Amino acid sequence: MSKKPKSYLLTSLERPFTNFKIFIIGVLFSLIPIINLFVTGYGLRCAQRAMKHNFVLPKWEKFGRLFVTGFLSFVIQFLYILPALIILFIAMINSLGIISNAIINEQSFESIYEQVFASVNISLFVVGIVLFIILGLFSASALLKYSEKMRFNEAFSQEVFINAFKGRFIGALILASVIMIIIQSLLDFIPIVGAAIAAFIAEVFVMTYLGIKYRK
Repeated sequence: MSKKPKSYLLTSLERPFTNFKIFIIGVLFSLIPIINLFVTGYGLRCAQRAMKHNFVLPKWEKFGRLFVTGFLSFVIQFLYILPALIILFIAMINSLGIISNAIINEQSFESIYEQVFASVNISLFVVGIVLFIILGLFSASALLKYSEKMRFNEAFSQEVFINAFKGRFIGALILASVIMIIIQSLLDFIPIVGAAIAAFIAEVFVMTYLGIKYRK
């Protein structure tokens, strides 16, 4: 187990690059839809170790378990944000038909925009966006809680909601999200593999940093 680092943020940023072989495999997995669930599962494994202040990158092994972990993390996130998605869908249900007809009739973007804006239930849309943000916070906390023991039911325990509103976790989530966007923007210029590189770096970095803050 590694010693306590001077800067958890710096340690989290450096972690994806500490093993070249693991990095390359992660990038290759990130390139392929569905297969990239291995990377999602790997990220949770990184979070699990980070909670114990172990910053050695896990080996790529037990692929079946990795895939299941990645898939269940998707299910957890979907279940949490589903209420917000339903509200947003209801708020924009009239707009969907308008967009479809406008595309078929080859209307201009300006015309489509005006019709969509006029048809959206603004109040309900705002409620949906606010709820989406709150549930997104719960979702992130749920993933960290799930990663501790890799038990699905843990993602819906009371501790998920308590930890979600802790200042250090919210601050870490905002900071990690901003850095993730910057990383993706910097690597976006690289054809084909740029997005995959950014995806793996972001997965390991974000889950490491949030894992530390979740149990600090």
